[in-house]
Amino acid sequence: MATTTPPASPDEPVEPAADVTPEPAAGNPYAPPPAAPAAGPAYGGAPAAPKQTLSIVSLVTGISGVVLSFFFGLGLLPAVAGVVTGHMALKREPHARGLALGGLITSYVGLALSILIGLLLLIPVLFFFIGLGALGTAGSF
Repeated sequence: MATTTPPASPDEPVEPAADVTPEPAAGNPYAPPPAAPAAGPAYGGAPAAPKQTLSIVSLVTGISGVVLSFFFGLGLLPAVAGVVTGHMALKREPHARGLALGGLITSYVGLALSILIGLLLLIPVLFFFIGLGALGTAGSF
């Protein structure tokens, strides 16, 4: 056992030995967690995928042209937009050739349907007005 000498006077403070480390306080549940180790260097991200914007626009407008062509031939404008953007996409986006071809095919189908349905709706109206005009020149009813 080590012997310690009592302090000379009661007013004199007692210093702890230099090799003694203070013990941590009893588990404080509200103490912050220990700091995480520093993060290593960040890895480079994946390369950006090539853009397919024109091809997607061509496909979407082609499909909408087909769908809208059944409503009094309203698919004419989206179909024309699909044809234009489809041909632009074939030149500018060779990696998205499949989407561009799909857009072109649906756009041409929408264009043909719009013209066909437009003519089918226009011909009876023209015959009605031609017949009405013929009645007017024949005299009276």
